[in-house]
Amino acid sequence: MTARTLVQARVDSELKTAAEKILEFYGLDIPTLFRMALRATVNKKGVPFPLGQTTELTAADYSDFQTADRAYTTFVKSGKKTNPMRKLAKKLGL
Repeated sequence: MTARTLVQARVDSELKTAAEKILEFYGLDIPTLFRMALRATVNKKGVPFPLGQTTELTAADYSDFQTADRAYTTFVKSGKKTNPMRKLAKKLGL
């Protein structure tokens, strides 16, 4: 088994709370997302997302928000206790 090391970060409490609410939709927590981001960084051999500031939302962005909102509403109404994303993260060893 590979040795593990502790990584800590200080963030604004409001940022943490907001992120946790979003990640809950995907069945993830902050440590799992962090491991996923680190793995993606290594796999890509670079930052796995664009660095820069978006000044305006596109029609595609709004469509993505609406799709995510509908998916979340469906998930909540289904009464399911677990989200498929948590199963995926476990399968990937994250």
